[in-house]
Amino acid sequence: MTSKRDYLLVAAIDFGTTFSGYAFSSKHDFVKDPTKASLRRWIDPISSMMHCKTSTCILFTEDQEVDKFGFEAEAKYLNLISDNNHNNWYFFKKFKMSLYEMQSEDQQLLIKDDNGKAMSALVVFSESLRYLKQSLLDEVKNQFINIELNEIKWVITVPAIWSDPAKAFMRRAAMKAGIDSEMLTIALEPEAAALYIKHIPVEKRVDESKEGVLQVFCPGTKYIIVDAGGGTIDSWKTVTLENSLKQLEETGEVRGSTKNIWILSNLSMVKM
Repeated sequence: MTSKRDYLLVAAIDFGTTFSGYAFSSKHDFVKDPTKASLRRWIDPISSMMHCKTSTCILFTEDQEVDKFGFEAEAKYLNLISDNNHNNWYFFKKFKMSLYEMQSEDQQLLIKDDNGKAMSALVVFSESLRYLKQSLLDEVKNQFINIELNEIKWVITVPAIWSDPAKAFMRRAAMKAGIDSEMLTIALEPEAAALYIKHIPVEKRVDESKEGVLQVFCPGTKYIIVDAGGGTIDSWKTVTLENSLKQLEETGEVRGSTKNIWILSNLSMVKM
């Protein structure tokens, strides 16, 4: 029997307000290059453009059965609208922020679709995660042989300002989508970005040959991560240690893509 620690693959889902996607990396690839990861390229059927993420939209039938997710959900819903057949369907978009003010794990949350019809938030979130999980597993099968579900470590990112009940809700939704809770980590979005940056050669230093080369941040370096997403903005001030990171300061608020310029223009005011 496979130990919970003996996973061969890490699968990460970025469940965003406006766009969502995923990436995965094998243990073998991580040892060789911690920044190497595979992801799916999504094609928008409306524009025919290719993207690293798909839109966070989900379409249910009038019987509340999942029909489409992402760009395909948007395209089909537009066709339903043009034929005036959309009224009995359930179309949800940008629903992630419904968790922002969640104060209790026992709260039975309902969210409204594009036409004001309500559905269980747990169903909407879990079915969205189920779609992303299955899409990821399909991509994994195209690249790896004999990877079992119990050999995959799952990561789902959430905003740093999410409450504990909101984080617990995402875990419940993931479990309902078929992800083993013992193989799941709920990670803060800016924290995940800070860990990734730690492995990227971004600092120019002089090596033994006296030439300037790009290397990873040396211990003691401080840097700021700004996660300017579609619904929230988080900033994460970090200092690198010998083999880890230490958080110095965290800020965040509900603003999103239309207000991103505000925090970028105020970065010069942050004391390092």
